[in-house]
Amino acid sequence: MNNQTPPGNKSESKGQDSRKKRGAVSGEKGKRPALQDISNRSIGKTTKGKRSATKTVQSVSRTTRSQTRNGPPSANKRTSAHSSQSSDDSMVDPTNEEYFDPMDSSEPEVTEQDLFYSQQYSADIYRNTLRSEIQYQPKFYLPSAVHQELTPKMRSILIDWLVEVAIEFKLNSETLFLAVNYIDRFLSTQSVPKSKLQLLGVTCMMIAAKFEEVWPPSVEDFIFISDNCYTKQEIFAMEVKILNELKFKLVTPTVKCFLKRYLTAAGFCDGDQTVENFCHYLSEMTLLDFEYLRYLPSMLAAAILCISMHTIARHAWNISLQQYTGYSFAIPEFKLCIMRLADCINQPHVYKSVDKKYSKFLTGDIVVSSLPWQ
Repeated sequence: MNNQTPPGNKSESKGQDSRKKRGAVSGEKGKRPALQDISNRSIGKTTKGKRSATKTVQSVSRTTRSQTRNGPPSANKRTSAHSSQSSDDSMVDPTNEEYFDPMDSSEPEVTEQDLFYSQQYSADIYRNTLRSEIQYQPKFYLPSAVHQELTPKMRSILIDWLVEVAIEFKLNSETLFLAVNYIDRFLSTQSVPKSKLQLLGVTCMMIAAKFEEVWPPSVEDFIFISDNCYTKQEIFAMEVKILNELKFKLVTPTVKCFLKRYLTAAGFCDGDQTVENFCHYLSEMTLLDFEYLRYLPSMLAAAILCISMHTIARHAWNISLQQYTGYSFAIPEFKLCIMRLADCINQPHVYKSVDKKYSKFLTGDIVVSSLPWQ
């Protein structure tokens, strides 16, 4: 393993002309990563010639938007596993202002995009984030009488393709996580026929890119990457439908949001980045499995860090991290989440896009031989 930073986590350089069209994703004609597994009609022939897949604009630093800059949502009472854990004097509510916050050792003067980690604001932001993750958690909608055609396998195929789209367009990882959140929240209440599932996925990716990216791909880019299966009017109509269904609530905490904070608190953002890379890899693998919708993003992020520390660095899930995240082995659901992640690591993967994305950052076989509490 080497210590490079995984794709999608640092800024990307751009070129000169922001209006140039993106082009063919692959150098060979006819090999774009269009979603072949979910059938849909084709509207027209693929544009002849080669087009560049990446937009060239002036060299800028890709800046992600703060998850909480618009203020907290309604203050719902937190009903996650935090409230169901056993009464242990060593466990402290992470929303309590008096508990020790490892982030307090950070410099008080930070840039705007780092406010989530600021000593001055981190406690308030974290409390609001814990509340809002419950509000925006998708329902466990499969199997359901509402979705007669949709299966978990079809969802996995769609997300696997969206990972490839994010790679080709060099989108931030947070854009991918937001897009998947929008897909699942929409499908929690609305039925979509199989022929329109790719349209839903590519439109959610476009919405997330508009929200998160400095230079988002154009609608023409998303039409081209979908092998010209949909018109501009169809994408815009689906965009309106999605935004109305989500009530334009696009600021939502994801696993990536919590994972960045936990990694910083655990001290894995400096020096050897193997644990950090493996955490980001696992977090994207969870997007492919519908079963992970059973867990809140904060719990899933804590479980990812716990199993990664145990497997890669042989570090224990200590009292400090238990207090900081609010999750301990006394919570049965937390242990079940870790066991599912261990199975994900040990079993062969059907969908290869995430493996391919991280192949040069994580080399060799990684096997979980024991669980952290054993």
